Amino acid sequence: MTAKAFPTTYDEFYTSGKLKKRWDWGSSPRMYFEYAENGTVTMSREFTPAESDIADARIAADDYAAARAALVQQLSDGIADIQAAITSANNDAGTAQGLQAGALSIKNDATTQRVQIATFVPAASYQQAQLAAVKQQIDALAARDETFAQAFNELFVWRQNVDLFMVKSYNATLWLAQVISGRMDN
Repeated sequence: MTAKAFPTTYDEFYTSGKLKKRWDWGSSPRMYFEYAENGTVTMSREFTPAESDIADARIAADDYAAARAALVQQLSDGIADIQAAITSANNDAGTAQGLQAGALSIKNDATTQRVQIATFVPAASYQQAQLAAVKQQIDALAARDETFAQAFNELFVWRQNVDLFMVKSYNATLWLAQVISGRMDN
């Protein structure tokens, strides 16, 4: 017996290149045919209960295979989406790390400026009250910059942790999808 390419609704049996038997399990009613050498039908009948059971099983198997193939394709598409999300989250974590380093640098600069301001001693020729007021204003601005920079630093640390957690979540989801689909290629 030689079966046609999936999906089929019949099976055929050939001898010396000539069609001898055909089981048409896609028709209603399901029919069995035998053929003469010249290709004419010599006998036809409805399927027996056993042949009908075999046809039902084949249809169920074909339906299952098609549904499984569709699911595997959906999982493969989902795997690609998860891999893109992992890349994006890794990139976001790297960006956050760079921004955190910049915020920390600004904070350190502000701290250095505050130390310089605190240790500044004006010359006797300057009016002390005016210089003290300027020093106080500059110190207040530097303190504010230091506070903002520290807040940004903490924000970017938090963002990195969120992004890295997402990478772990995506990796777990990716692993699960690959196990389900039987595609453990990454």
